[in-house]
Amino acid sequence: MPAFPARILVALLSLFMVSADMSAHDGLDLQSPTSAPEAWNVITLCHANIGTLAKEERWAEIPLQLSLCIQSFRFLASEDISLPDKQPRRDLLQDILTQSITLFTTAQSRDGDKTKALISDYTAKLKKLESFYDPKVVNAVVYGCAMCRNSSSLDFAAPCIKCGMKLEPRPIPASDAYNTPGEPSVVLTPKLGAPLVVGKPSEVKIKFTRKTDGAPVELNDLRVMHTEPIHLLIIDESLGDYHHEHPQAYQRSR
Repeated sequence: MPAFPARILVALLSLFMVSADMSAHDGLDLQSPTSAPEAWNVITLCHANIGTLAKEERWAEIPLQLSLCIQSFRFLASEDISLPDKQPRRDLLQDILTQSITLFTTAQSRDGDKTKALISDYTAKLKKLESFYDPKVVNAVVYGCAMCRNSSSLDFAAPCIKCGMKLEPRPIPASDAYNTPGEPSVVLTPKLGAPLVVGKPSEVKIKFTRKTDGAPVELNDLRVMHTEPIHLLIIDESLGDYHHEHPQAYQRSR
């Protein structure tokens, strides 16, 4: 790091960073779908997450994934109301909705064996539901902005309508460990190599930990945004000096 005046408040260091498992904001805070492709994108991604969570026996995190699926199933069911020739699909959607709610409460109770059995049945019904839809709808990709909340499109070439950035496939994280709406999800702890002295370079090591459980945030947990994984803003307490730096990863010796 370059030399900075001693009056700089190291405690006020700030940064922009994004978990590799999520979009810039709450990846689990999604708007209701407005089209069948959007609904299926949520169902497909969340179903994959449910499989991951079940494999890792993280039962308590499955209900949140199901809540997003239920929202999408309800949208698909509402579309079918005016289609008299779609009764079999409507019946199956209602069956899956009921199954989703049962699976929700079972996973919430952390009954692993019963949850696994219900997931197997749920997966079979979901596969059958897919046959009622065009594969292009079932496999649709929703593109989102990594910087702006709820900016999405089915067009990969469309820029973000808020900031103009290029959109990328919208992820839905399997875990909400990084997502605490309205609060920082990562704790930054700076450590000086030596007391700050005017005109002399000083090494500052910054440690990132998750606020939820204190687990360390590793380099591969970060996404590159605007060409760098971390943007560190160093601001003089008088607001008369400002630096935008990009800290480098420090490899601990084993």
